[in-house]
Amino acid sequence: MSKRGSLISKAMRSELAKTLALLGVTVLGILIFREALTIALDTAYVFHTPISPSMEPTLNVGDLIIVQGVKGIDDVRANPYNGDIIVFRKPHSRNEFIVHRAVGKVRMPNGEVYIITKGDNNFREDPWRVTQDMIIGKVIWRIPLLGYIKIFLSTSVGMSLLIILLLALFIFENLPQKKSS
Repeated sequence: MSKRGSLISKAMRSELAKTLALLGVTVLGILIFREALTIALDTAYVFHTPISPSMEPTLNVGDLIIVQGVKGIDDVRANPYNGDIIVFRKPHSRNEFIVHRAVGKVRMPNGEVYIITKGDNNFREDPWRVTQDMIIGKVIWRIPLLGYIKIFLSTSVGMSLLIILLLALFIFENLPQKKSS
């Protein structure tokens, strides 16, 4: 191999190392940021996105909402007009989440408390009662439209496209550059 070929090869390896290091630092930074939010907001599910219009006009489909955990059911303010908006697991489907307003509470004779929920855009209260173990947290902030990215990336097409774009960027950044004479 000529001296010039060796220099080009060394430069390519150097650029590849820089790109990999930058990618590693970026991924690590994102993971640290997410973990810090999880600890600070006391919930493992910090980000959510409403996927139905049931909370319009308060929350819209595609909004990104930030959720803070609650210590107990007593930390949730229930009122039909200004009660807390809570995120909770859908009854009989632990992997689905619902974002609705806490409109009331029911205290049973045995002391157990249930939350009555309703979407702001719905005519009736929800047919279920929310228990403490179903609650993820309450909504503390909303970022309009940013949730569409979360919705898209949760699809197989969205994730595939992201991986393809990252690979294309990685390849493009590491192609040897022709020098003009």
